This record gives sequence, structure tokens and C-alpha cells, in this order.
Amino acid sequence: MFPLLKGDFSFIFFQINPGGKHYFSLVYKNFYNRTVDQDQQDFRIRRACSLLKETELPVSDISRSVGYDDALYFSRLFRQKKGRTPTQYRKEKALE
Repeated sequence: MFPLLKGDFSFIFFQINPGGKHYFSLVYKNFYNRTVDQDQQDFRIRRACSLLKETELPVSDISRSVGYDDALYFSRLFRQKKGRTPTQYRKEKALE
């Protein structure tokens, strides 16, 4: 897990160096061989998986709680990353 993604670090970093967003993205990609956006998506999907397993919250609430206002977009992204919809994921994990 990448320690920078545990919170919203961009607010502090970019207040100090507002022109450094592009530079930071390049350094991050060179260091981790992944983009910040890729890691942020993966972090959000992992968090959603936890919420799907541990709660009975509706998928729309989970999508908002992990940073996606559009539940349909979240469901598509989730399916792309996990190979099944959030609802299917929840049902499978309930059987385990």
C-alpha cells in the first residue's frame, strides 16, 4: 500500500507548491510505476470492498463515501477492476 494515499495529501502539497502538480505526478509515476489516479482508484475500490463486506449500506451510499458521486460510474469502474458488480461482490462475500 502506498502511504501517500491514506488521506488527501494534495491540499497541503499544492498549497506549498501550486505549480508542482505536474512535477509531482511525474515523480510519483517514475517512483511507483503507476499514476496517482490509478492508485487513488485502487484505494477507493479496496475501501468499497471493505464496506460491501462489512455493512449493508446501499451501493449508492458506498460510492459516495469512497469519492464517486455517480453510482453508475462507480459500478462500471468496480466491475472493470473486480470482474463483477458491487452487488454481485457483496453476495459472493456473504457466502464465504
